[in-house]
Amino acid sequence: MARTLGRKLAHAWPVLAVVVVIGLVFGLGGFNKRSDAFESSGLGQELDCRNLVFTFTGATVRHVASQYAGDHWEVVALGSVRNPNEEALSVPTGDYGQFAFKDEASKQVVVPDGSTPMLLGDDSHRAYVPPGIGAISIAVPVDFDNSYQPGSEILLAVVKMEYTDNAVLGLSGGQAEWNTDSLASTYLVHLPLTRLEDK
Repeated sequence: MARTLGRKLAHAWPVLAVVVVIGLVFGLGGFNKRSDAFESSGLGQELDCRNLVFTFTGATVRHVASQYAGDHWEVVALGSVRNPNEEALSVPTGDYGQFAFKDEASKQVVVPDGSTPMLLGDDSHRAYVPPGIGAISIAVPVDFDNSYQPGSEILLAVVKMEYTDNAVLGLSGGQAEWNTDSLASTYLVHLPLTRLEDK
């Protein structure tokens, strides 16, 4: 009888351990909604995203009539970027990139997808931010659809990154790279919009 009970406990201990851990995490607030997911930042404030350090001072907006891309609104965030690391780094774009723009009136959210070149140091052909040279200018473009109605400002979210190997079971051979840090807070900056002449 005691031997049977011992066997049952030996097989059940992993399940009990998981239940205890889940109970501890729940009890310590691990499943509560995060209250620190966003960090409000001011104009001209340095935003240390670990891979790169950004500063944004404003944005421009203009209506673009295009047969190729369709009529749309082009919004460009303006500021500077510097690289505190030892190797040249690109600015990530797309769904897992560094930026997202939001028009708070319409709730439209758009991320730069790389289809319109970003200007680094006033050069649309420059793909990397070099280390050790201080800050260079940056212009981050994004296209809103034709229904967008520009207001006096646009909200820019700037995502913090982490240097990790995100491959499942380390199948990438342990190659670390810069990835979005899902546990870190995201910077939010309200950028004043300057309306430019239609294009």
